[in-house]
Amino acid sequence: MDDIGKATTLKSYEGLNFIDFYPVPHYNNEPFTDAANDLIAHYNSRLNLVPISNTQVIQVDHNNIIVH
Repeated sequence: MDDIGKATTLKSYEGLNFIDFYPVPHYNNEPFTDAANDLIAHYNSRLNLVPISNTQVIQVDHNNIIVH
């Protein structure tokens, strides 16, 4: 969803390995609605996606993922 051209010094896409899922921010929020839906349609069968809106948070408690 982000323009990789704006992160010219980014050398890796690896995270800190704290979670085993991919947050999808801005779900159902303009102007990102179409981009989030396209991303989900493309990757949902291959990756563990957790979409959240701008008013939600993801709580991780051991192996439980809770969206508030």
